[in-house]
Amino acid sequence: MTRVPNPVRSEPLETRGRVHSPPMGESVRMTYTGIRNRLGRTIVTWVGIVLGIAFLMATLVTSNIRSALQEVADRHTSVQSMRAILRAEIGDLSNKEAIKTVVIVTGRSTGAEDQKLLTDFLKHLGESSEGLKVQGPMSVAEAQGNAEVFNHASSLIAWSVGQSSGWDQPLQKMKQRVVLTYGDESSFQDLGARVQSLLPKVTPEQEARRLDEVQNRRTRMRWLVAISLLVAAIGISNALLMSVTERYREIGTMKCLGALNGFIIRLILLESGFLGVMGGVAGVIVGTLFAILGYSGTYGFGTVLESVNGADISIAAIACLVLGWIVAVVAGIYPARVAANMVPADALRTDI
Repeated sequence: MTRVPNPVRSEPLETRGRVHSPPMGESVRMTYTGIRNRLGRTIVTWVGIVLGIAFLMATLVTSNIRSALQEVADRHTSVQSMRAILRAEIGDLSNKEAIKTVVIVTGRSTGAEDQKLLTDFLKHLGESSEGLKVQGPMSVAEAQGNAEVFNHASSLIAWSVGQSSGWDQPLQKMKQRVVLTYGDESSFQDLGARVQSLLPKVTPEQEARRLDEVQNRRTRMRWLVAISLLVAAIGISNALLMSVTERYREIGTMKCLGALNGFIIRLILLESGFLGVMGGVAGVIVGTLFAILGYSGTYGFGTVLESVNGADISIAAIACLVLGWIVAVVAGIYPARVAANMVPADALRTDI
């Protein structure tokens, strides 16, 4: 008796008697088809993920913007204080008939924050001091090589010049031998000039109070981020749990047709991961826009946009995307195992 071989399937499947587990490509296609067929319910689940990630992203962006705006406010306060010190040392800065000249010299190692402060200081002097003429900023070599710029000058502003010598001749040409320093003052000692720091004197108690305020702000922000993370995780988990629960009858039907428990779990986790990624992308966009537009109403869109640190926002966005995917997959494990372990008859009797 001749045994007739079984016909070859066009798409090979991993067979185990009457049950089978399709390959990954087929699983992805079935996941896409299932999402498209349940578009309404999928959108509801997706919105839950978007809201969770948007809340977390908005919190992170708000923290970044608040810190940047606080730096701007601190620089503005410092600029006002430095202008007041300059005015106290050389006199009125608004008299157009008695224009005063200030020479600004900068060192080689001016940091980014110091450069921002100097830029704001120069901008403020140009806008509010009509009786002031600013020479510079220039390097130490340029200033000492062209001593004529010091003729009849009322003040020299030494901005982070460090240890340097050769200031005798420039100071002798000045009308008022006033040196205002930002940084080290030792280069101008014993030269017969009045040396004054542009930075206000800070007592140890004031410095300790400032450090306490910074630490309290960081602690509050950490708690807020932790709560946002918890809310996002709960929202995503709830949305995915309801999505899987509503599919018990569909899962029971697939098991009756021979689907393995592993295939059911794979199908649900694929869908959860896909929704997590797509929801994370939308949540990052929504959360970022919400935070920026919220602050724009108070500080102006241009100011807020300039204060945004692109690198920090990018890191926060990547963290939210990864978090959205991880939470979505982890949240889908429990309902997926429950659904896969259900008896097909019980699953078919489920009415949700």
